[in-house]
Amino acid sequence: MIKVDPNKCDGCGICVYDCGADVFRFNEKKDKVFPYGNKYCVNCFLCELVCPEDAIEVVLAPRKSDFHHEGTKDTKARGR
Repeated sequence: MIKVDPNKCDGCGICVYDCGADVFRFNEKKDKVFPYGNKYCVNCFLCELVCPEDAIEVVLAPRKSDFHHEGTKDTKARGR
């Protein structure tokens, strides 16, 4: 999931142009960028790297395999 801090975003649009997954849109009325297509994000972190204001954060969702249930073996939790 992509988070954009509107207080930090200066509306430069670098992330809009650099994102190959077309995740961002530009709001001309607010002069800010917002995540539009989170489901298309490939977690490449390019947007975080190119944002000069450090306004973007890529938050990775935990995978099911990352959860371990009490009483199960690690091999079961990894699907083996």
